[in-house]
Amino acid sequence: MCPQAGQKGAGMNEKLNHVLEQYPVEVSRVTRVRGGYVIDTTAGLRLLSEYKGGLRRLLVAEELLHYLQEKGFETVDQIVRTKQDELTATDTDGTTYIMKCWYAGRECDYENRQDLFAGMDTLAKLHEIMQETNLPHGTLLAEQPHTDLPDLYLKRSREMKRVKQFISSQTRKTMFEYGLLQSFAEFFGYATEAIRQLEDSDYRQILTDARRRGTMIHGSYHYHNILVLRHEEKELSRDYLQAAATDVNAGFSPVAVTNFEKTDYNLQVADIYGYLRKVMEKNHWNCDFGKRLLDIYQRTKPLPESEKNLLKIQLLFPEKYWKLMNYYYNHTKAWIPEKNSEKLLMIRRQQEQKLKFIETIT
Repeated sequence: MCPQAGQKGAGMNEKLNHVLEQYPVEVSRVTRVRGGYVIDTTAGLRLLSEYKGGLRRLLVAEELLHYLQEKGFETVDQIVRTKQDELTATDTDGTTYIMKCWYAGRECDYENRQDLFAGMDTLAKLHEIMQETNLPHGTLLAEQPHTDLPDLYLKRSREMKRVKQFISSQTRKTMFEYGLLQSFAEFFGYATEAIRQLEDSDYRQILTDARRRGTMIHGSYHYHNILVLRHEEKELSRDYLQAAATDVNAGFSPVAVTNFEKTDYNLQVADIYGYLRKVMEKNHWNCDFGKRLLDIYQRTKPLPESEKNLLKIQLLFPEKYWKLMNYYYNHTKAWIPEKNSEKLLMIRRQQEQKLKFIETIT
């Protein structure tokens, strides 16, 4: 993330000042960035951003972040508590904020394969530490509502059918709507097959076993939440930098992992799928590239066959197609952006290569 031109403390608005006064920091500069404010303080960089989640999950995320640092994974965005020892602060309008320790660096570039390899290598190292945890308030997550994959996929397949029925009932249709109808049988077929394979798998048993062990996931692991560090500007330990420079996994740049607010007890293949799908879409489902990514992960943390199978099932389910249908159905239909048609065309064009990549996962 590259800071834009900042503004001095005197120019900050009243709401922001009200929030910053609640924290034990001495502010020298504030820079507005996507998602919040980067704060220069005498203790180092901080990020201040709005928070719309629950306090239970945030408390568990805080404990996980401390746990990761204790286990040697230094570069995570620790939560900064207020002067009153609260996890969050509010502005004069009641908007909730959180502050985190932050890092000098740039966002992982999805067009830079070395960045993406470093991101996958880092995920494996994170997962290795998060394989078995015993957090003081971890049971709070068990009390949160969960939607597991079979229920989620059934819900989404019903939504796809509803959208198809809606379009079919319209007397006048756009080219985009005709495109959805023409492609529906194919992509609904993939959804149905993914559900069938999931029901035939041992998903529920291995999920139960993982939760019993305390296996955790990041919950939102993608390139927006990975910072490639400019380590000359960030004081990392000498041991950490030496390990990063001499790592057998091709000497990837050190990265920081941020935004753990969606962490949960789950199968870690969920993080792999989330990262892999977004990255592979940007790289046209290149099989050699995808295989390299999985090889990098497995050099640190080999995947059991049961989780490889679940990865293939998740990739088979047409999530991008479902998202496009869902977006169309829940927004105004008087004017359909041309971008929707372009996205549909891209999904259809990439499907054959995507299926080829799924077949390479063995």
